[in-house]
Amino acid sequence: MAKFRDCNAKDDSARVAIQRMKAELDLHIKDINYDDCVMYKSMYDNVTVQYSDLLGQFNKLKREHNILRDCYSSSVAEKVRYIDEHVKMRRTINEYHAAINHLRADQTAVATDLSESESAS
Repeated sequence: MAKFRDCNAKDDSARVAIQRMKAELDLHIKDINYDDCVMYKSMYDNVTVQYSDLLGQFNKLKREHNILRDCYSSSVAEKVRYIDEHVKMRRTINEYHAAINHLRADQTAVATDLSESESAS
C-alpha cells in the first residue's frame, strides 16, 4: 500500500513538474499516461456502477424467483390435496352407491319373495 502511495506521489510530482514547465516555457505537451489513467479510471467507475446495478437486479430477480417457487410449490401441494380429497370422495360415493344398489336388490328380492308367497297361498 505504501509503495502504491509512493508511486502516486511520484506521478503527482512529475505531473506538477510538467505543468510548471508547460506554463513557464509555453510548451504544448500532452500527458498521455495521465489522460489514459483518467480514461481507464472513468471506464472502471462506469463498469463498477453497471456491476452494482446488475447485482441489484440479480438479487431482486433471485428474491422474486424464490417467491414464485414457493407459491408454485404451495399451489402444487394444494392441488394434490384437492385431488386426494376428490379421490376419497369418489370412493366413498361409489361405496354408498354399491350399498344402496345392494339394499335395492335385497328389497326387490324380498318383494318378489312376498309376492310369490302370497300367490302361492
